[in-house]
Amino acid sequence: MGKNNSGAAVFSLLVVALLAWGANREADLAGYNVYCYSVLRDTLMVVDVGLDREFDLDVLDAGSVYFLNVSAYDESGNESGLSESAVYAVAEEAVKSDKVSPSGRIKKGKGHYK
Repeated sequence: MGKNNSGAAVFSLLVVALLAWGANREADLAGYNVYCYSVLRDTLMVVDVGLDREFDLDVLDAGSVYFLNVSAYDESGNESGLSESAVYAVAEEAVKSDKVSPSGRIKKGKGHYK
C-alpha cells in the first residue's frame, strides 16, 4: 500500500470530534485504522473502523490535545503509512459534565490502547 494522502479534517460539535477522510482507491482495500493520541493521558488508541471513512470521538478530556491519523490496510494485512496529523484541542470550558468518562469512548469500531 502506498503513502496515505487522505486529506483528513476534524470538525467539532460541542465535545465531539469528527474525523473524515478521502477514499483510498486501491482495489484490495480492506479497511482503515484511526490512531488517536491524547497528550493529556499520554495514550494511543487504535481503532479499526472497517471501510467507514469517518470516525467520531465523543467524550474528550477538557484541556487536552489530540493527534488523529488514518492508515489504510489491504486484504493481505499490509498497512499504509499514516496520514498527516489532524490536531484537535479541547478548550477547558468545553467539558463541564459529570457524564464525561475519564477514559473516553468511541462510537464506531473497536479500539485498543497501545
